[in-house]
Amino acid sequence: MRKSFTAAIAAALMGLGVSSVMASSTPIAAVYEAAPVLATASSPIGAVYSDPTSGSELAGLVHAYELGVTSISGSISDLGRDIVNDAANYGDLFTGDQAYGLVRMGQFGLALSATATYAPGATTYTDPTAVVQYYYGTVVGSANFDATAKNVVSPTDDLADPDTYGLYHLSYHVLATNILGATYGGGAGGVWGEDLRIALGNLDTTASDALSEGSGDVGTVESLAISLWALKTAGYSDAATVGGTLDTDHQFGGLSLAALKGILIAQITNDSFYQRLDHSGADPAVAGFNGYDYAYGYAEDLAYGILALEAFNNPLDAALIASLKLKLAQAVGTDGAGYVPLNVWEDAGNVENAQYSGAALQALPEPATLSLLGLGGMALLARRRRVA
Repeated sequence: MRKSFTAAIAAALMGLGVSSVMASSTPIAAVYEAAPVLATASSPIGAVYSDPTSGSELAGLVHAYELGVTSISGSISDLGRDIVNDAANYGDLFTGDQAYGLVRMGQFGLALSATATYAPGATTYTDPTAVVQYYYGTVVGSANFDATAKNVVSPTDDLADPDTYGLYHLSYHVLATNILGATYGGGAGGVWGEDLRIALGNLDTTASDALSEGSGDVGTVESLAISLWALKTAGYSDAATVGGTLDTDHQFGGLSLAALKGILIAQITNDSFYQRLDHSGADPAVAGFNGYDYAYGYAEDLAYGILALEAFNNPLDAALIASLKLKLAQAVGTDGAGYVPLNVWEDAGNVENAQYSGAALQALPEPATLSLLGLGGMALLARRRRVA
């Protein structure tokens, strides 16, 4: 089953189109334009367990709802219902992003649109958080938290052999259990966070085969960003170190979160992020890219990079984050065909599936920052800086 998950995420990355559409002048406008499109699109909305984005889409829509796009509440409830119902087809499991999206629904009192039966206990639910609490408390079980985390992060159940897909979902599990609390293995020092901390430093950052388990070459920056977002949100200090040993194949090994933040910032160019640490790697196999540089990042690289930097909560990063959010806003918009193009680099066609659009929506402003980044409130952007 894990192989099919990896194939799915690779296909998602390989299948993304790109667009130069600049529909939004501010991050707030991007939320209001993109969220209804995502909520009503026939693809990819709707839970397909092998679709590695359904949970992040749910979380993104909940964030848009938090910002006031209340018209999408019905679509949120439908997607939550579909995710819960679909889990029965896959051993009653949730991916990390699905668990997080469902918990986020519960934070705003958004119920599933119809009563869902969750098979392990043959229990009916309308409260999505109750489903996830049952999942972590009974299906995973406190005695099995560690074994489950290792299974998520590695095809060999080995924290010393993680893959980028595993880090993605383990990070979301950290975020979900952080909201639920220590009972479910959450918080700094909790089982999920500790396993993520160990695994991140063991990622092979130079593996070249993007389709294989253990690949860290493509999507490495995204893995670093989402892991930092999760660990800092869960309460780990800047001085906390990750696992592994620093060497040419494991460029995160043994470093502190503060040092890893520096590595992440070094991946910024033109107000966006590379997706590879070596900043190179043409991929002529992708149809329509015409020699597109595979190192350049997609919107998910930018979105998770923003979320990571925000999680460090350093006022000195405010201008940089503002400039990155403006870039993200310019990448989120409609192209007239009902799609949400989300590549920030080149114009090589439209995106048929709004892959990772949920990540982009999650990275747009929290309500407390609306006055700062709203229409007419872009003063910080004059100070934007670019890091080569």
